[in-house]
Formats: sequence, structure tokens, C-alpha cells
Amino acid sequence: MRCLARQNTNQPGAHHWESEAVLALSMARVLDSQSTVTETAKKLRRTRDLIKRKLASSEELDTASASYSRAAALLAVAQVQVAQAQAQLDAETRALEKADIRAPIDGIVGEGQLLRL
Repeated sequence: MRCLARQNTNQPGAHHWESEAVLALSMARVLDSQSTVTETAKKLRRTRDLIKRKLASSEELDTASASYSRAAALLAVAQVQVAQAQAQLDAETRALEKADIRAPIDGIVGEGQLLRL
């Protein structure tokens, strides 16, 4: 089907670009959160090893464990934000698609006749 016209899409288009930017930012936050989870997991493992050798205090273990838990929670939040941003982008994409006025069939109308393509 051929696009005959497009309704004014200034607003939907701007929202679409904004949604793309929000999605990209959300995905970057996931990557950052994944790195933080990896880093805090390593620190927690090292602290546990030091505890076994009596070279670290239980307070240090508590701190490392809490840091890991916070990082994991922030990663979960970032992943939810990606899902929300993707849903918003999908909605904006559908809104843009609805702005197109399409012919029901392909072809060219010429003086009372239809030439099918």
C-alpha cells in the first residue's frame, strides 16, 4: 500500500525521538549497573575469603554484602526502566504509523481508470 499523505507528525515525531533517547539512556544504565554488580560481587567474594582467614571484620562483610544487594536492586530497576522505555517507544512508533494515510491498493488513478502496479 502506498502512502498518500501523512498527518502532522511534529508532536508524535518529537515524542518518538525522545522515547528513543530514553531507551538508549536506560540501556546505558543497565550496562553500568551490570558492571557495578560484577564489581561488588568480586569484592564480596574477596571479603568472604578474608573473613575465612580472619583478615577482615564482620562489619566489612556486612558492608560488602549490602553494597552487592544495592547494586543488584539497581540493576533490576534499570532493567524495568528499559522495558518501560521500550513500551513507550513502541507506542510512539504505532502513533507515527497511524499518521500515514494509505491507499487500500497500489496503483495510479488516471482519468477514470486504475492502473495497477
